[in-house]
Amino acid sequence: MTKTLILYLCKKCSLKRTNKISTLLIHVISWLALYALFCFVNSINTNYSFIFWLDNIYYSFLVNVATAYFVVYFLFPRFLYRKKFISFVLLFLPTLVVSIFVTRLIYFYIVLPLKWPDALANTTFFGFSYLNGFSSQFVIIGLLSIVELTRKWVREQSEKNKLKTENLANELKLLKSQLSPHFLFNTLNNIDSLIYKDQKRASGAVVKLSELLRYMLYDANLNRVKLKDEIDFINSILELQKLRLIDEKDVSFIIDGNLENQFIAPMLLTPFIENMFKHGSLKGNSPLFQISIKVEGQKLKLYCKNHIRDSRNMDERSGIGLQNVLKRLGMLYGGNGFKLKIVDEQKEFEVFLELQLDQLKKFEL
Repeated sequence: MTKTLILYLCKKCSLKRTNKISTLLIHVISWLALYALFCFVNSINTNYSFIFWLDNIYYSFLVNVATAYFVVYFLFPRFLYRKKFISFVLLFLPTLVVSIFVTRLIYFYIVLPLKWPDALANTTFFGFSYLNGFSSQFVIIGLLSIVELTRKWVREQSEKNKLKTENLANELKLLKSQLSPHFLFNTLNNIDSLIYKDQKRASGAVVKLSELLRYMLYDANLNRVKLKDEIDFINSILELQKLRLIDEKDVSFIIDGNLENQFIAPMLLTPFIENMFKHGSLKGNSPLFQISIKVEGQKLKLYCKNHIRDSRNMDERSGIGLQNVLKRLGMLYGGNGFKLKIVDEQKEFEVFLELQLDQLKKFEL
């Protein structure tokens, strides 16, 4: 265990070191390219060659680059990002003046005496173009600022999107945790009522329930499942519900279309099915419960119809399933990925759902 941890930490440190080296190389190469561009532009606008400018403005370029790093990586985070604008300006302007002063010191006391000592008699310490000094600083600081602010914006957007995805994933987990107990509660009630009537059938119901729970515990944790597996799950639910019916023909389940290579969010259709049996009446013309699933290309059509009991269960929790599935539909398939119509008449309840299977979004669940 200790050895594995040491190897992991070493690998992590090595990766960080590699990233730092790569970043440093990118900065160095970028500044060298910009320096070469400055020298090239100066050679075009003057009578001096490209080599001349390479050999004579490097010191001012280095000072300006150092100033840019100080402004962007020190003043920006401590003052500009914190909206301390007055403090930023009061430090930014003196920084520019100090930078120009340092550049002039190097030129007047080091470069000039070494290269052109005779020119000292014809110039003074303050005898230079202040406009050129400030303009070259603003160009370099501006370029570095644009790059860093762009990186900061991209990084913040990435973090916001990641946080949004995580929040949605957590909300989906919460909705699933509400769906599963809701379904389990209804099913156990059915088994409980069956125990006193037929223990053999009740035992079969427990076995069937264990198969359903296995699907709920494992496959339902995935972002998507095979449509065929989801329909098999629904069929198992219906088989379990039939145990309490007098005639199995009271349940009609029709499947039409090609289910191969089609995927769907797990347990998305289940609340519609369980809602039928929770509020459906066992009296009326057969079939009492009608369910059809039709697949046309990437479009799935679900139709559910059942008779409504004269007195409904007014428990506040009874609507949890349909409320949650509506929220899941919106999060997983977006506003244009589904159409849901519910007709709640006096004696019949109908559900019409059209689902675009190819618009399922991906979340890390």
